[in-house]
Amino acid sequence: MLIEIRCDEFRSYGKPRPPIIFHPGLNTVLGDSSGSNSIGKSTFLLIVDFVFGGEDYAKSDAVRNIGQHTIQFAFEFNGNRFYFSRSTLDLGSVSVCNSNYLEIDSLSLSKFRDTLSELYNIHQKISFRDMVGRYFRVYGRDNLSEKRPLHAVARESDEQAITALLKLFGVFNRFEEYKAIERENKAKRNAYKEARKYEFLPFSITTKKQYTDNCRKIAELYEELETLTLQTDKNLSAEDLQQADEASEIKGKLAYARRQRSRFKSQLQAVEVNMMQGIIPTEGNLADLSRFFPDANIKSIAEIENFHLRMQHILSAELKEEKQRLTALITSVDNEIERLENEQRKLGIPTKLSKPFLDKYSELNGKIRALEKQNEAYTTFQGLNEDVKIAASRLMEVQDQELRFLENDINAEMVRLNDFIYDGTHKPPILDLKSVKSYVFETPDDTGTGTSYKSLVVFDLSVLKLTELPALVHDSVILKNIGDQPIERIMELYLKCQKQVFISLDKDDSYTERTSEILRNTTVLQLSANGNELFGRSWNTK
Repeated sequence: MLIEIRCDEFRSYGKPRPPIIFHPGLNTVLGDSSGSNSIGKSTFLLIVDFVFGGEDYAKSDAVRNIGQHTIQFAFEFNGNRFYFSRSTLDLGSVSVCNSNYLEIDSLSLSKFRDTLSELYNIHQKISFRDMVGRYFRVYGRDNLSEKRPLHAVARESDEQAITALLKLFGVFNRFEEYKAIERENKAKRNAYKEARKYEFLPFSITTKKQYTDNCRKIAELYEELETLTLQTDKNLSAEDLQQADEASEIKGKLAYARRQRSRFKSQLQAVEVNMMQGIIPTEGNLADLSRFFPDANIKSIAEIENFHLRMQHILSAELKEEKQRLTALITSVDNEIERLENEQRKLGIPTKLSKPFLDKYSELNGKIRALEKQNEAYTTFQGLNEDVKIAASRLMEVQDQELRFLENDINAEMVRLNDFIYDGTHKPPILDLKSVKSYVFETPDDTGTGTSYKSLVVFDLSVLKLTELPALVHDSVILKNIGDQPIERIMELYLKCQKQVFISLDKDDSYTERTSEILRNTTVLQLSANGNELFGRSWNTK
């Protein structure tokens, strides 16, 4: 628990204030009987929030008027004391100190908050600030709405506020598994949808009508297929039909292999012609040429032919390699053709089924398979959609069940506390968790200001009692609107708390004697005007 706060800037009538010492249960910051403003009651509660990892104090009037300063504070757990200091100038870090508040180490603000969570032995999966920040209600912070008690700030959505409550009560994890299932099913469906969109899967139909039309077309194609087989051979066995597609595929492969072989042979023939080195002209040939063409330059023609001969000798090595390559390819293709022909003979297709039959049979079978794949993709997607709906329905069912349990626990505790305050004569506040995204908090048939703030206090005390929330802060802006008689009972409730509660209130002779007694006995800091303000002065006067 928090055991002390000190600051060199704290003053009382011009002298340094001694450390403010805290105790278990109720800790009161008391104002004067005249209700003086700007004496530091709310400011001090902001400092309490500051030592619990908050940041709003750094933006307060005190820092603007006093300047940057350091707050020193200590916690105690199981007899062990932990000393820290925190500067308003560097909000991102907290100093770890010895008992004289000399720095021995430094923690990031995040690590400091985690450290407090560990020291307070908090097990719920909620951040320390998301837990305490909502229930430290101080003027200047945005969580004072008596109608929206779950909200940390006014702009927060109902879903965020309810999620924080669920985490605080340890309920959130109970249906997180169902959320994971829903997310996984949505991911599968969306991945399948994207695959169809980019045609990684066969084109898929999207409507029930298309699915029905496909079923009709498939039936018609099967009828056409049956008619075809009956016309071809009434005695054709089912095994023969099964072999038809395979035979058609083999025929296609054979045709391709034979085309390859023809192409390779043509290339080989061209290579062999080049290797023959052409027809070398003799002297007789050249003499005959000169008789027909007396003006021809026979010498030049002979030189050209000799050049061609020399080039053929140079290229002969490359031509031999190309011939070997083409010969090897032709041999390979011949082997493939022989293998395919053997497969075809094993099927016995050539003697049973004609090529026109095979082609038509394969065409019809291909159309049937394409339509069946479309329908299969449709039914798969519909199945994935149904999985998402079932997961979402189950999640909603579990959420509603857990919300009712949580709602009943809080409302039952609020009934108990409210009955203590009013001796069972007044209606208690009700928290209605309509869903994980919406809630209502109200006191039936009573919308008065005093009742509304009393209900806010009752709600906070219920949460403090039922959860691991380590402390509670209520500023006078909440309490001063509540009637004197209810306030006395609320003080009794504060007094019974095993956890620390920090409040601020003005000293007022109108309170009951019991209320005044409780305030006196629990006061840890008393402030007043004219020099006894928190910092020894007020900055709201000229």
